Amino acid sequence: MIERITAYGHQCVTSKHGTTLELTKDKNMGWEGHCIVGVKSDKSCHDLSDGLKKAIKEGKRMIIKLKSGTASDIIIAYGHPRLTLKDRKDIVIRKSGFVDDRTLAVHANKSSNSLDRELVRNLKNPRQKLEIVIEY
Repeated sequence: MIERITAYGHQCVTSKHGTTLELTKDKNMGWEGHCIVGVKSDKSCHDLSDGLKKAIKEGKRMIIKLKSGTASDIIIAYGHPRLTLKDRKDIVIRKSGFVDDRTLAVHANKSSNSLDRELVRNLKNPRQKLEIVIEY
């Protein structure tokens, strides 16, 4: 099964956070948001399909593909039974096992600081689209 999410870059994207990666529905972000790689997301945790939510709560493995322009990267992460997926604004992927309403996946093999640097450069452009495909 596949879930698609679309977000956009922002001039404040730094992608320096060592443990998380975030997408937000917010239109803007500040320089302190080192984990944010996309704004104006068309989905939050709350908006995900029932099929993906079920797979996440069963602890399934996810392949999360990020693409912007000609650059791309892949993250492997896992669901967890304690994930609530209730947040109406954000999606967070974590290297740790921390769980909250914003968490989509835990025990990821990458965070924002380990993404392909060409992808990050593309995401510094507010007009650049970020396409996320989650395979589960």
